[in-house]
Amino acid sequence: MLAQAGLLAWILAKAIVAGAGLGELAPALALLLLVFVLRAAIGGVRGILAARASGAVRQALRGELFSRMVDAGPLLKGRQGTGALGTVLIEQVELLDPYYARFLPQMVTVRVVPVAIVIAVALADWLAGLLLLLSAPLIPGFMILVGWGAEQVSHQQQAALARLGGIFFDRLQGLDVLRRFGAEQREAQRIADFSEDFRSRTMQVLRVAFLSSAVLEFFSSVAIAVLAVYIGFGLLGFIELGPAESLTLFTGLFVLLLAPEFFNPLRTLAQHWHDRAGALAAARSIRGV
Repeated sequence: MLAQAGLLAWILAKAIVAGAGLGELAPALALLLLVFVLRAAIGGVRGILAARASGAVRQALRGELFSRMVDAGPLLKGRQGTGALGTVLIEQVELLDPYYARFLPQMVTVRVVPVAIVIAVALADWLAGLLLLLSAPLIPGFMILVGWGAEQVSHQQQAALARLGGIFFDRLQGLDVLRRFGAEQREAQRIADFSEDFRSRTMQVLRVAFLSSAVLEFFSSVAIAVLAVYIGFGLLGFIELGPAESLTLFTGLFVLLLAPEFFNPLRTLAQHWHDRAGALAAARSIRGV
C-alpha cells in the first residue's frame, strides 16, 4: 500500500512538475504494475486462508454440537424443540463464518495498516499525520456505540428465527393431525405471524447496519476533505502553518493517496462489526446447547 502510493505520487510529480516522458517513467510504471499484482495476490491469499480457517472451526463445532445433542437425549429435545436445535446446528453455526473469515482478520489489519500509514504520513508531513491521528478515534468510538445496540437486535432476530424454525418443524410433523381437526388455516396464520415478526426484526438489523455505515462514511469523508483542503492551500501558499511552506506536489499526492487507505480498514471493520454482533448473538444459543 505504501509502495503503491509512493510510486503513484512520484510518477505524477515527475510528469507534471519535471515534464518527464514515458521512457523515463517506464521503470517506475513497471514497478507500480508489479505492486498492483502483488497487493491483489496478497488479498486473495488472505481470503483463502480465512475461509479455510472459518470452515475448519465450523466443522469442528458442528461435530461437537451434534455429539452433545445425541448425548443429551430426549431431555434436550423436549426443552428446546427439534426445529430450534436444527436451527442452532445449521443456521446459527453458519453465522459464525463472517466472524472468523472477515471480522478477526480485519481486526489484525486495523492494528497494523493505519499505524503504518500514520507513521509514513507523519514522516512526510507531521501536521497531516497529526490530522489523521486526531480523526482516527471517531470511527472506532462510534462503532462501539452502535455495536451494543446491534448485538441486542441480532439476538432478538435469531431468537425469532429459532421460534419460527421450531414451529414450522412441529407443524410439519403434525400435519395429518391438523388436517383431521381442520386447523390448517389457523396454524398457517400462526406461521405467517411468526414470519412477519422475523421479517420485522431482520429489517431492524438492516436499519442499524445502513445507518451506522452512512454515519461512518460521513466522518471519514469529512476527515479526508479537511486533509485535502490543507494540502491544496499549502501548495498554493495560502497556509504557512508548520510544514505547509515546504509542501511539494509529491508529498501532497502521497498524503492524499494514503488518506482513504487509512480509513478503509476502519470502515471495513465497521461493516464487519455487525458480523461480530450476529456471531455473538448466535454464540449464546450455541453455548446453551
